[in-house]
Amino acid sequence: MIEVSFRYEEDLWIEVAKYLDGRDLVQLAVTNRWFCRLILEESVWKYACLRDLHVPSPHHVSFNWLQLYASAFDGSHSHCFRQKEKHIDWMRIGAFFFETPWAVLTEKLALPSKLTELSENHERDIQLSGTCILTDIRTGIWIADLQLVRCPVCNLHTCEGTMQILDVRHLELFLEEGFRNGSWEFDELGSHRIEKPSKSAAGGVFDYSHVYSSCTAEVFIGKAKNVLTLHILTSTSVSYNSYLKSRRRQSLVSQEADTELFCQEDSDLFFESKEEAATISLFKKLIKKVFIPSLSTGEICSLSGSEDLS
Repeated sequence: MIEVSFRYEEDLWIEVAKYLDGRDLVQLAVTNRWFCRLILEESVWKYACLRDLHVPSPHHVSFNWLQLYASAFDGSHSHCFRQKEKHIDWMRIGAFFFETPWAVLTEKLALPSKLTELSENHERDIQLSGTCILTDIRTGIWIADLQLVRCPVCNLHTCEGTMQILDVRHLELFLEEGFRNGSWEFDELGSHRIEKPSKSAAGGVFDYSHVYSSCTAEVFIGKAKNVLTLHILTSTSVSYNSYLKSRRRQSLVSQEADTELFCQEDSDLFFESKEEAATISLFKKLIKKVFIPSLSTGEICSLSGSEDLS
């Protein structure tokens, strides 16, 4: 009798896993317990997260990288937690990086000539110039989405207007308990209403230290009949320009819009430890919402029946 044994080199597989996308990582993790424990390696998900978001590594993160990856790619957006009834559509723009805690927020793509003249009175600055500077921004990775919502200014049932929102958040926001339980309070810095008709709307968020860099100094002007929402994403900023449509129900249209997400039924995956149970909970979340829309429940293997190769 010839005994055949298989040897798994953990370090080698960790390096291989770094070159797999999220779909393949999840498929590999549900193969058996050995691969599941392998995919728990922090460096695998850190590499995948930074690679897929196209951002540098932050100095510190408060959550593990599997949680961060799931938060970024499971299809969640701000209106999953707040004002669900007003939400219509959304699209992912991308991710960028704050190196410093100073940010420039603007509703104009042509910034004021002297940003240093802006004061700490954000409401006044927004009214006068449409721009303000924040000095306590959380550094690290930020994600930018574009939201389409029903008019949040009034509650009239007769109002059919919509509003586009440049939604920018820190990568860790959706994992913070204070945000999830609603205990965090949100302050309105100011508002600038344009009463007269306008063909377009714009907005931008910039890392102050790079606001005059060559990669930030890009301006785009769309054609008047172009219904696409145009946006520019650099490593340290995001900006957009949208031509306003007539007041009717609409959907965001973009050449870079995310593909539609599909959900599958939960599969019965059993684990012996709390760590494994928590891990597969995240895996199932990824499986359901983004990574494996083509697999049916029966095609996802049960780890309880897999060979233990540890």
